[in-house]
Amino acid sequence: FDAEIFAVDEFSNLVFYKVERNDLPIPELGNSSEIEIGEKAVICGNAGGEYQNSFSSGLIKEMDHTFSLLNSELSSSERLEGAFLLDAIIEKRNVGGPVLDYNGTVIGIANEIEKDGKEVGFVVPIDNLKPIINRAIKWKTPPNKSTTIRNRLSN
Repeated sequence: FDAEIFAVDEFSNLVFYKVERNDLPIPELGNSSEIEIGEKAVICGNAGGEYQNSFSSGLIKEMDHTFSLLNSELSSSERLEGAFLLDAIIEKRNVGGPVLDYNGTVIGIANEIEKDGKEVGFVVPIDNLKPIINRAIKWKTPPNKSTTIRNRLSN
């Protein structure tokens, strides 16, 4: 089926697609504030760009990290608080994919940052993204494709 990009959040790698179907499953959004170290999680994605619907799993190993995310396209940065780390590898091609708990509930979005010359995979907590998701759902028409969600939210 066809899908059109509806909106993009440049900092979290969250992309919204408009799909002209009503029969697709909608994942439940969890509460990342309830996550604890040692819980199991699954990263969904497209590993290496070669394997569709790939998964990797691991344990939540660290919580409450703060990163400054720089968006070179927008020449701006944003402070991300509450990120958590897994002991599983987050491949570049899995960035932007959902991270699920073992009940299949979305607890975050996989992301990556370069820190001290090394790539560090982390998870943006779903609680941080819920305001963005809720705002995007309320739009009646898609924003201009050159306008990101953050720019639209500030209007």
